[in-house]
Amino acid sequence: MESSDPAGISIESASLPPSPWKRLGVNLLVAAISLTLTFLILEAGFRLAGIGRPSAPVLAYDPRGLAADPNPEVVFMLRPGFEGAMWGAPARFNRFAMRDDDIASDKAPDEFRILALGDSMTYGVGVRLEQTFAKVLERCLNEGKSQKNEGARATEQPGPRRRFHVYNAGVPAYDTGQEYHFLTRLIEPVKPDLVVLNFTLSNDYETPYRLLPNGALEPTAIRQESYSVRVPLERSVGRISYVYRFFAERIRRRILAPRTRDLIQTIFQTYREDEEGWRRCKDSLRSMKTLLDGRGAGFAVFLYPEPTEKPVRRREDYEYLEIRQIVERFCRENGIVVLDVLDDILTYPSKRDLFVTPTDAHPSPLAHEIVARALLRELRRYQLVPLSQ
Repeated sequence: MESSDPAGISIESASLPPSPWKRLGVNLLVAAISLTLTFLILEAGFRLAGIGRPSAPVLAYDPRGLAADPNPEVVFMLRPGFEGAMWGAPARFNRFAMRDDDIASDKAPDEFRILALGDSMTYGVGVRLEQTFAKVLERCLNEGKSQKNEGARATEQPGPRRRFHVYNAGVPAYDTGQEYHFLTRLIEPVKPDLVVLNFTLSNDYETPYRLLPNGALEPTAIRQESYSVRVPLERSVGRISYVYRFFAERIRRRILAPRTRDLIQTIFQTYREDEEGWRRCKDSLRSMKTLLDGRGAGFAVFLYPEPTEKPVRRREDYEYLEIRQIVERFCRENGIVVLDVLDDILTYPSKRDLFVTPTDAHPSPLAHEIVARALLRELRRYQLVPLSQ
């Protein structure tokens, strides 16, 4: 027989344990609250530290900024007169399809013109025009200053009486053949005294893109979907959460790393075995040299270092050194000056500071400045620019 307290409540009933379902529900609720609090604390910490901050979409471009080139060998060009956002920064293209101000037809007697030729590195993906190495070099030459690669204090030198102009003729995704044809079009109106070509090992060996009717660029050498990875919820949670973006990017890199490594090795085998892509590239370099020799203009090449998976401090540890040496040896054998900027980039202590965004290895404003200072040193070393008059 059940006993009862004076209020008539069954003591046995009051001491019954909660049902398993109720315990499960309570445990799940507690776990959910704990996970939510942990996530919110992590999110706050990541935001304060800037970890997982959204990167600017530097590879996004306005298709209206591109146009079909009349030369089928060139495929596409920057649309003359276009003004808008291109590749992560404001852009304005002059009448010669260059990312630069207009160029005077008449060249002054005291003017020394340098044409910076190349691809997206020269163009300046994700940086303003005045931050590109071409414009930093122009200011250095006109100020008569040199500076150490670390960005240390400048050392004054006697200012040159000449006026220097360094014009930016970089076009993203151009290879050496396209750059040669572009040069043939620019040499008469620009009248350069010197051409400095940025050679990119992974891009210059062949024409990798075609222009679609809607103005978009499409790669032809690789399957684009093989080098883009979608992570679940990246268009919803990934838009607002720093924590999510941080881990999603690491998953993406882990998936892409072997694919990218295989692609790079395939490309570099072109140089090692002297295959067709590298042979076409050599023909274009020789043609540039012949064209410029006929105009009495100088010609120099520099190679911006390809990014590596692990930080490298010494030249001898750089995994692409062998391929660089193949290109440099060819240039020197054909009378083309090689401007060496490798150590300036490799020895910089914080490699991430040299990336335009945490997930894009295009040069940052700091990297462009380091390159400009290194080029200034090398140009003076080889006496390719007048020091003073």
